[in-house]
Amino acid sequence: MVSLKRLFSESEYRAALREASAFFENEPEPGTPEGDRFEALLEIVEAFEAEHCAIGSAKGLVQVPAAPVTLAEMDAAIAAQGAKANCPSIRAVVFDVFGTLAEIGERRRPYLRLMKLAAAAGRKPQPDDAAKIMSTDADIFGIADSLGLKLSAEMRAEIEQDLAIELASISLFPEVPATLEALRRQGVKIGLCSNLAKPYAAPVLALLPFELDAYAWSFEVGAIKPDPAIYRSVCDRLDLPPEQILFVGDTYAADCEGPREYGMRAIQLTRGGIGLDVKSIQSLELAEFFRAY
Repeated sequence: MVSLKRLFSESEYRAALREASAFFENEPEPGTPEGDRFEALLEIVEAFEAEHCAIGSAKGLVQVPAAPVTLAEMDAAIAAQGAKANCPSIRAVVFDVFGTLAEIGERRRPYLRLMKLAAAAGRKPQPDDAAKIMSTDADIFGIADSLGLKLSAEMRAEIEQDLAIELASISLFPEVPATLEALRRQGVKIGLCSNLAKPYAAPVLALLPFELDAYAWSFEVGAIKPDPAIYRSVCDRLDLPPEQILFVGDTYAADCEGPREYGMRAIQLTRGGIGLDVKSIQSLELAEFFRAY
């Protein structure tokens, strides 16, 4: 059985977390040297997190007992805990949007339709087409123009209708409002950082229960995750250093690896799927979310 030394610093913790996360792509067999090391890494990572890391209020780190029954009990449990000096307080939580806070109920994929029309017209698809769409501050017809498309009035109407139907079908996951409210009551700043085309931002904003503290939309920043520029943008808008910010999202590279490389903490939301991250949650239900950090 492999025994690894206790983690004493945030840098040691991040290094162990990176190594353990790599095993998720090809999980080793129990009893093998690799399997023993994987188990040992999980143990020291979990021990460090149990001792040092928890969700923070504006006054410091807090921990939540196993199963608060009501929002009032959750608030009381959070407020009752004191700060721990060995781990920087989490002063803000930044969420991805689609797959994390919200979902599209009726997909019509109008942007994919544009790409197919452009290809049919002789334009060769480019590897960065999706990135350019999400990092351009333009509506869907501005994107069509950038692709060199000359759309008929009938085709414009069809694409406009597809987009309208898709946007109207956006909804928050059921647990999201309560979790956002609980964070706000404890003085934790809240931000969004999302890769999305411009028309999708307004419907999301309309669904939120209150105005958040910061937004980093890819089409406004001009960069998509995991480009450091978009993480820098949300940190600047929150007016906090990255080590005091927790990033939550469903895409491992964009919402875990990228934020951690920039200096933030991160946790993967899998919503019933299998995550690549050693630390993941299945939903944003209050008890599960607050216990995770």
